[in-house]
Amino acid sequence: NGAAWEELLDSPKERFVLVGGKGGVGKSTTSSSLAVTCAERGCNTLIVSTDPAHSLGDALDVDLSDGKPRRIEGVAGGSLWAVEVKVDEAVRDFKALLTGLADESTRGSGQIGIADFANVLDAVPPGVDELVALAKVVGLARRNELGVRFDRVIIDTAPTGHTLRLLSFPQFLDRFIDRLLALRAKFDSATAAVGVATNLLGNLFNGGSNAQSSGKDRGSSSTDDEPSAVKALKDFQGQMRELQLLLHDHDASEFVIVSIP
Repeated sequence: NGAAWEELLDSPKERFVLVGGKGGVGKSTTSSSLAVTCAERGCNTLIVSTDPAHSLGDALDVDLSDGKPRRIEGVAGGSLWAVEVKVDEAVRDFKALLTGLADESTRGSGQIGIADFANVLDAVPPGVDELVALAKVVGLARRNELGVRFDRVIIDTAPTGHTLRLLSFPQFLDRFIDRLLALRAKFDSATAAVGVATNLLGNLFNGGSNAQSSGKDRGSSSTDDEPSAVKALKDFQGQMRELQLLLHDHDASEFVIVSIP
């Protein structure tokens, strides 16, 4: 109703608005109109497309194909920024992070647990692509990466079937990352045990100088690699938890359904 729209447009609170519906019903047109109206009302507004079949650039008549945020000129009042998230790149970055963690762990522990990591990585379900993209959007909007504090973030989503999964996927990925970190801890324990055994054998048979040195080198290599992979994964887990809270916060988020009468 009109009152709900006015509250959405004029509320002083930061709001994330997800615009969803079936394909071809006019989500991008509705999202663009809403974003322009918010900007003209004085809001600093970011509009984002997470639909793999982007049409936001066409709706705004600007080229957004490079996947970088762009300020839209000619809007009086607040500012309007737009970006078409390259969903495939976001997913590749996420999978590269997981693969890097697996490679570091198995490099330090030989063949221990390689099958475990493979099983966990194979458990990533379809639909994670939009979730990973949305996590990047939340980070972009809330971490002031563009030097702008956004009052409204309008998200032009993928078709409904994908979007509905967003409500459960953050919790799924949170548990998924917990499993990965637990496996990593298991590998570290195994590697430490192997290192101790090697040093003991070295002390027993040749005074331990070579064994201790090689064990130290091996340990320092693992230690150098570990923090970046684990920290990056924990940072991503924090983004998932932030997104989960956002999607379930009625004061901070809104879902607008677009349909054909």
